[in-house]
Amino acid sequence: MNHFTKLRLYHKAMQTKYGVLFLWTLIGFAVVFIGYLFWSHCSLKHSQEQIRKDYIAHIQKADSLYIHWTEYNNAVIQSSQKVNNAMLADSIIKLTLSNRYRLSRNQYNSLILVLNSHFAKMDSLHKQYDEKLLRDSLRLNTERELLEGQTQTMLELHLNKIEHEYSNITMWGAVLTILFLVFSFYSIYKMDELIQQGNEGINEIRRIKKKGEETIEEMEENGKQLLEDTKRKINLFTHRQQRSMIESYRISKQREEEAERLKQETVESLNTSKTYFEQQGLDILHNFKEDVDKMLGEQLESLNQKQAEMDRLIMQTNALLTSLEKSEKTNKHEEEREQIDKQEE
Repeated sequence: MNHFTKLRLYHKAMQTKYGVLFLWTLIGFAVVFIGYLFWSHCSLKHSQEQIRKDYIAHIQKADSLYIHWTEYNNAVIQSSQKVNNAMLADSIIKLTLSNRYRLSRNQYNSLILVLNSHFAKMDSLHKQYDEKLLRDSLRLNTERELLEGQTQTMLELHLNKIEHEYSNITMWGAVLTILFLVFSFYSIYKMDELIQQGNEGINEIRRIKKKGEETIEEMEENGKQLLEDTKRKINLFTHRQQRSMIESYRISKQREEEAERLKQETVESLNTSKTYFEQQGLDILHNFKEDVDKMLGEQLESLNQKQAEMDRLIMQTNALLTSLEKSEKTNKHEEEREQIDKQEE
């Protein structure tokens, strides 16, 4: 029984130890995985926020460039309009344009000078703004290409976000699958361990049951032998006490008969010697009678003591028999209760 208790405590301690180790490992894995998910989410959110800020800044820059280009076109148109207005405002040009007659040589030369001046101003104006227009066009094309790249990047960002979410879902599915597999293997392992412990416990219970049955049989044999020895001793003691009581009764009877005989002999001797002792005096007869009565009283007292001792021995014998019967009933009751316990097990 002690070996079985130690074995059960050992298996219980090992089971608790492996269970706690498994739980701590699972908790550590869950904490690491949750930390990784949090870090990946924060990193993705930060990168998306940075790309969004860059995209907004680029859009603002492109908008400002478009606005600046519009202002530039307005300035060019206004400058051209001013030159045209200046040229048309010239009286010679107006006169030349309004005159129906052919111009003179001087008028023609003046018109040529005015027109050359006008075209020179236009050329200088174009030269002034062509480089800026070319630079702004290049910047506009570059910004347009960058805008297309940013748009493509935003699309890729959304695709990466969707892919990241699908990757997280896939990873969660893989982790849950691994957890289910781990729990399945652990439950199978624990089931095998519990089955093994159950088989060992059943074997130990069977061994203890067999040992208990052997012990019960041995106790029954010892009890039967002890009961037979006790009965034999009681019978022997009873027989001896009966013989002693019979012998004591016979002795007391003999003593009583002897005392009666002595009493009769004494009475007869008294009767026969009455006449003789009457001559000796009443005092001597009275003393002798007292001695005889005293002797008879002692014999009766001894007989009463023997009778009381015999009664006491009979009472002890009855009490011993009663206790033996009670012990036998108690043993039978214990045997019945053990049989009931065995049936319940």
